[in-house]
Amino acid sequence: MADRYEEGKRLAYTYTDIFGRGNFFLEIQDHGMEQDRKVVPAMVRLSQETGIPLVATNDAHYLKREDARSHEIMLCIQTGKTMSDTSRMRWPTPEFFLKSRAEMQQAFAELEDALDRPFEIAQRCQVRLDKIQEPFPKFEVPEGHTTDTYFEYIARQGFERRRPLRPPHPDGLPRELLSGNRSEPSQTRGVPHLCQRQVKRSLTQLNSAWGAV
Repeated sequence: MADRYEEGKRLAYTYTDIFGRGNFFLEIQDHGMEQDRKVVPAMVRLSQETGIPLVATNDAHYLKREDARSHEIMLCIQTGKTMSDTSRMRWPTPEFFLKSRAEMQQAFAELEDALDRPFEIAQRCQVRLDKIQEPFPKFEVPEGHTTDTYFEYIARQGFERRRPLRPPHPDGLPRELLSGNRSEPSQTRGVPHLCQRQVKRSLTQLNSAWGAV
């Protein structure tokens, strides 16, 4: 935006025509990054020249500022990296958390209207979420099993398959996986296994089809 202002201005008018005046906004964020320092002034100028209102938001990936390190560790786990890896995925500042109005005001003290606008937009939203009686996925289990016993069965299979690759566990399979000692239902904990199984089946069928061709 900072380097392509006129193109951005043209697109802003286009989107205003599409959504209607008062239904399209210019978003500003400040996470303490260099690109924010360039883009925000350009967006303020664009708002002044076009009359398109600003809305101040913050990209939130964790709840509190002090959660930033925990989030970095989670990203390492997800991407198979270590904290010592200089090329690992990370956010450049610890500002990607759910901010209060007072915290947002520190960044946008001179833009009160932009701070008010998220609430104004939220007031337009009419969403009704009905409670789902049976929120957990249902899947077939082999005859003679319940969802709990089948989950324990596949957990033990996986544990035994990986045993040679890992140090011995003092109690064998961790107790929280045993039936009756879990805080999370088997229906949800078994989903990754079922998804993996379905993908393998689909790939096998696809490979068979390719072989036939």
